[in-house]
Amino acid sequence: MPLMLPFKRAGLHERIVQATVFPLTALLGLAVLVPFIMMLALSFGDIDDWWNGRKWPDLRHLHSARRMYVHYLATRYDYWPSMTGFNELYGVEADDTVTILGLEAVPPLAGDWRARGRLGLEAVSTLPWSHVHPLFTGWFFYRGGSGHDLAAFTGLSDEAWKDWLKRRFHSIAAVNAKFATGFLAFPYVKVPDLPEMTDRPGWVAGDSWAAEYTRFLEAGLPSAWRLPILGDVVWRNWLQAQPGTADLAKVNATFGTGWQGWREVRLAETVPPGREGAVWESYVRKALSPYFIELVVTPPLEDAWRRFLLARHGSVEGVDRVYGSAGAHIPLAVLAQNCESATAFADWDAFVRTVPATFLRLATAERAWRRALHAKFGTTAEAAAAFGIPVGSLDTVAWPQAEMDRLDWEQHRMRFTLELVFKNYRRVWSLMTDASDAILNTARFALLFTLLAVAVNGSAAYVLSRFALGPLQMSLVLFLALAAFPIEAMAVPNFILLRATGLLNTVWALVLPTAVNGYYVYLLKSFFDSIPKSYFEEATLEGAGEWHLFWTVSVPLARPMLAVVGLYAFLWSYSNFMWALIVGQSRDQWTLPVLIF
Repeated sequence: MPLMLPFKRAGLHERIVQATVFPLTALLGLAVLVPFIMMLALSFGDIDDWWNGRKWPDLRHLHSARRMYVHYLATRYDYWPSMTGFNELYGVEADDTVTILGLEAVPPLAGDWRARGRLGLEAVSTLPWSHVHPLFTGWFFYRGGSGHDLAAFTGLSDEAWKDWLKRRFHSIAAVNAKFATGFLAFPYVKVPDLPEMTDRPGWVAGDSWAAEYTRFLEAGLPSAWRLPILGDVVWRNWLQAQPGTADLAKVNATFGTGWQGWREVRLAETVPPGREGAVWESYVRKALSPYFIELVVTPPLEDAWRRFLLARHGSVEGVDRVYGSAGAHIPLAVLAQNCESATAFADWDAFVRTVPATFLRLATAERAWRRALHAKFGTTAEAAAAFGIPVGSLDTVAWPQAEMDRLDWEQHRMRFTLELVFKNYRRVWSLMTDASDAILNTARFALLFTLLAVAVNGSAAYVLSRFALGPLQMSLVLFLALAAFPIEAMAVPNFILLRATGLLNTVWALVLPTAVNGYYVYLLKSFFDSIPKSYFEEATLEGAGEWHLFWTVSVPLARPMLAVVGLYAFLWSYSNFMWALIVGQSRDQWTLPVLIF
């Protein structure tokens, strides 16, 4: 029969102690996890959480499909500080002081909204670069007083722009050489500023960087990621900013109209009759971007164009010097986008301001939409049957931005969901992969330094432990004295020595001055001193030499301590910033901490 040990039941006081200590220990253990849980939760947040001062991010979109769609819309529309533009596109009457994330839901779509969305995407695909903004850019920026932008993540159209550059130029060095830019890596590439519809811009094609971006907008950006610049919206905003038409009652009084709401106000394609025509002409000539103006070219207008050029440049010879061809044969471009130089654009823009308004026609996104409707449906009845909603006129069907967004979400929901959830992680991964040179430099430095630190300090510690070196034994004090001074204190003499030996901007400049460490030597010597001398004596009797004693006796026993030294050396070299910044000033020698800085 097995021997049974006596078991004593815990007393009352012991139970009280256990009931108190165990929950307290578990509570303290959970408290230790709180910073980690907070860090993990914040990694799924975005800049909106920072703007609103949240200690914990708003993660409702992770478990609510409705909130995820609202979050998706907020991402697409760049967290507009004002809801005006979103209200115009969606017909939402929301307070201008809230953001899109403040919406609990968006209005439902009626009828066959997919048909309207598909036709809208077809219309967008026909628009030139000057008529669109890239959607889902992910420009979650805090624009601070210092002029620096804090980006939370890079969005999908931003990613497509950088992929476009990678395919065409293969390296950031080639991009910088081509466009005279100074980007450190592809994640740092910014989108060029392009003219707005309400600006009178300069010549984009004269800027090679902006011209490359316009090629990307026309050829590399999917239709679903293009936000059209709607002429009706910009027209309404302009009217509301003018003293004489600041409210709808003044507009109706000026134009002789009876509009019930601002959404009924439309930008006419050609000059309208009456007092509205005078306001329209003032807007087109003074505020509207030339990229949205189309000329109705006729022989009399072409004659006026040639006379304008002669008057502007003084003579036929003056025109020849500017255009490099016979001045009498410069064709009149229909659109500003057709101009071939900055000078031609400036002349065309100045000429447009002088021609009669009857020769002006607006090429807006709504015009492309109306053309698509007329080409697809011959009558309003056919359009109503296809869309599943009443259609009074093909010229008054609203731009289907909400339908296009919902269709894009439906077709790419998984990709967008993953982008919204893991946007911060993807940005970090993008930074890491595009900083491959710095990662390789860091890995090379860390590996080489770790090996040398273990080998050199281990060998020195073994010698100081095994042999009585007399006065040389005091070298341990020297090693410990070196450990008392940080590397920065010896930076200047080490820098001068490395420069004299030609080792600056090499990996040896990082490794050699820091490979010997007094603390590592002292730590390993203390361990070697603890090894019994009988081990060495027995190995000596078996015929082992000193190298054999070191390699087969001391090193196997010291593996734990050598691992500690190697770990310390790796962590120091991996995170080293100041010394790497001092001696690795060349771009191709930067380590990861230097690149991040």
